[in-house]
Amino acid sequence: MSKTPQYIILRKTVFLFLFCCFCGITYAQSLTVVRGVVRDAVTKEKLPFVSVTIDNTSAVTFSDEDGEYRLSYRGNRTAVSASLLGYKSQSFTIHPGVTTTREILLEPEDKQLNEVIVRPQKEKYSKKNNPAVELIKKVIAHKDINSISALKYYQYEEYERTFIALNEFKPEQSQFKRYKFLPNYIDTSLIDKKPILPVSVREKLTDVFYRKDPKGNKRIVKGYHIEGLDQTFETEALDAIIKEVFKDINITDNSITLLFQQFVSPLSDHSSVNFYRWYISDTVNIDHNRYVKLDFAPFNSRDIGFTGNLFISLDSMYAVKRAILRTPQKMNINFVDELIIQLDFKKTADNKWIPDKERMAIDLSMINMVKFYVDKVKSYERFAIDNPMDPVFALAAPEAFEKDYLKRDKKYWTNNRPPDFKKDYRMDQMMEDVNKVALFKVLLNAGSVLSTGYFPTTRNKEDTKLEIGRLPTMYSFNPVEGNRFRLTLNTTKNLHKHLFLYGYAAYGTKDEKFKYYGEATWAFNDVKYTKDEYPRNNLTVAYKYDVNTLGQRQTQAEKDNIFMSFRRSNNVKMTYNRQTEISYDKEFYGGFSFTLTGHTFDEEAAGKLLFEKMDEEGNKYNVNRIRTTETMLTLRYATNEKFYQMRRKRSSLTSPRTIYTLSHVMAVNNLFGGQYNYNRTSLSFFKQMWVAPYGKLTLSAQAEKLWGEAPFPFLITPSANNSYTVQRGNYYLIEPLEFVHDAQVSWEIYYHLGGWLFNRIPVLKWLKWREVFGFRGFYGDLSKRNNPRFNHNLLLFPQETFATTNTPYMEYNIGIENVFKFFRVDYVRRVNYLYHPNVDKDGIRISFELTF
Repeated sequence: MSKTPQYIILRKTVFLFLFCCFCGITYAQSLTVVRGVVRDAVTKEKLPFVSVTIDNTSAVTFSDEDGEYRLSYRGNRTAVSASLLGYKSQSFTIHPGVTTTREILLEPEDKQLNEVIVRPQKEKYSKKNNPAVELIKKVIAHKDINSISALKYYQYEEYERTFIALNEFKPEQSQFKRYKFLPNYIDTSLIDKKPILPVSVREKLTDVFYRKDPKGNKRIVKGYHIEGLDQTFETEALDAIIKEVFKDINITDNSITLLFQQFVSPLSDHSSVNFYRWYISDTVNIDHNRYVKLDFAPFNSRDIGFTGNLFISLDSMYAVKRAILRTPQKMNINFVDELIIQLDFKKTADNKWIPDKERMAIDLSMINMVKFYVDKVKSYERFAIDNPMDPVFALAAPEAFEKDYLKRDKKYWTNNRPPDFKKDYRMDQMMEDVNKVALFKVLLNAGSVLSTGYFPTTRNKEDTKLEIGRLPTMYSFNPVEGNRFRLTLNTTKNLHKHLFLYGYAAYGTKDEKFKYYGEATWAFNDVKYTKDEYPRNNLTVAYKYDVNTLGQRQTQAEKDNIFMSFRRSNNVKMTYNRQTEISYDKEFYGGFSFTLTGHTFDEEAAGKLLFEKMDEEGNKYNVNRIRTTETMLTLRYATNEKFYQMRRKRSSLTSPRTIYTLSHVMAVNNLFGGQYNYNRTSLSFFKQMWVAPYGKLTLSAQAEKLWGEAPFPFLITPSANNSYTVQRGNYYLIEPLEFVHDAQVSWEIYYHLGGWLFNRIPVLKWLKWREVFGFRGFYGDLSKRNNPRFNHNLLLFPQETFATTNTPYMEYNIGIENVFKFFRVDYVRRVNYLYHPNVDKDGIRISFELTF
């Protein structure tokens, strides 16, 4: 596994932070802030869901379930209004540029309203006999009927623009005055009209096709355009992350995934009424028609959900004309100061409701130092309904690309932008100005190195054919090699569009040995950036001589990553491994893939590890090395899997689908020097699923069986995590090679509650900590055929090596995530086999996790 997607976001943020520091863009600018509590003037009860606005601006907020509100604004307006249906509105003035605390007392209306009113008093809210609840139930019941997914066919043209800017830009700051060109690109935020400096614009124009039976979706990208600072970074990985963080929203889904979190949808079949409080607040005119305005807010404002409004048609269709979604200020989510989403729909001639426009605006900040503004818009044009288009669905790929879709000129985009989004942010001109400043160029190059881990060998990164890296592996330490130094070389598509070369050389100061690895890959597909782009169709040959840590199979980082150098135990068992490999990797659209591999392993004991045998008379003797020749077939099925692609790794994104992997290995005696005959089969599954609003559950299990005779380096061993870091798929408290089997079943369960429990505990809820629980174990068996006590043809086991007996090995962890928004700390505990020598019963593991 590779590092988490949030780590890439961190690297980009660090770079932009350096950029901000140099330009003097981050600063403390005075805000106008008003905060306090809203109460009923008669009963003194706190009033939730009161609208508080600064007049004639877009600055608006709602009081939470405790009646508390906070509203900030940058400008000269000083008139504030508070309103709630059933109460008289109240207005007052505040002083600009300071923080004002104000208790608002709203007086009940004396007159009888013509509409049904549900007063949102916390103590009196009831789902029973609540007209708002009855109305939202009818909306949910009709959502599938109103949706265009009920049509046999439809198609439309989709324009999407994602705009990223530095927020709260202050041109008059003294450090900024040297850079005369930046004020030319200033814009304003949709949320609060703050000055912003655009740094990235992504535009995409796509034809979208839908077929109901058999169900299918196809997209043909006609144009894609990137301008701005992030052109320096790995575009493919960054595109995947931005797409997942600021994900497309379907209001009719039961849950909405956004910012790597899952929000309960206001139209959820299961949770809408129980998670949200509902109020009928008004009737309004939109496009010359009347709609009922439904207001909603979570029962607990710290849970992952929205506050907002739905505008419902007054006919028997109960359709959503407009949805406005916001995030509660107290919600347990990081770095989000404000989020606003507006979804607009329009009615077709056959009474279906189709999307019209979508807009998402987000204010992000990190420790109040680096502030971003993100604005994503989508427009839907040229709808065609029930027009059969089956030839489009003959395309194998779910997303196809027109020729030269990356080369559309300015005239093309000017002609194809929808009328409401004609603005050109002139990112190309800004980049020309930026590149004239030497220090900016240095920072841009530094950002590229941080995002990829590689140094280009030419001035122009776009032309480089050879790269030097990787930063995390240049230095590490282990007990056998001592200080390990490594240099990696990697070719790019600029050398050859199909041939990719990779290799490294390493040296250990303690064992005084050179190690090396060389690899050549032929990518049969035409790739854009890297050889492993989906779908892979690669042939690879490789040769390696390096150390191999036995008993560690599934570390998320590379084994010589500097962070893996910090070990809780020096009880490592290593070999010098000489390996030759040839493999063919083929992926298909739909999620199926296979890998066919042939390789030889030549293992020589290293450090304190010994390869020994015992003769029939009980005498031990040394064995210099062992060798096996294997062929392996791996089948994998991961339908609709989502991931982001790095140079040599992929990192999966949370998906409700189950991933299945089946592999079979056959070792052949006397083939290329192989000394053993055995077969090994493995079947595993992996599943991640959101359980909104109760967090995320991760399940995995694996069954493995070896037939035949094999020495202990080739037997089945549970993967030991010898470091102090959190490593999924590993056991925290076993020693390497503490257990060996020729048949084994293992499992792992992780439950991330996302703060659902802590959000309900006084004091803890203010810390925004999040709970995580884990439970893992394995049960195995070792036959006499593979036990050197009964078979003298095999290597003797190292000391303190065992097999499980009548009970499985088990351990659990209880942890806290989001400590200071960056850290995770786990307490891990070993349940059994405590009598084994030199084992830890418990411990602490940590990790650095940047997440929303």
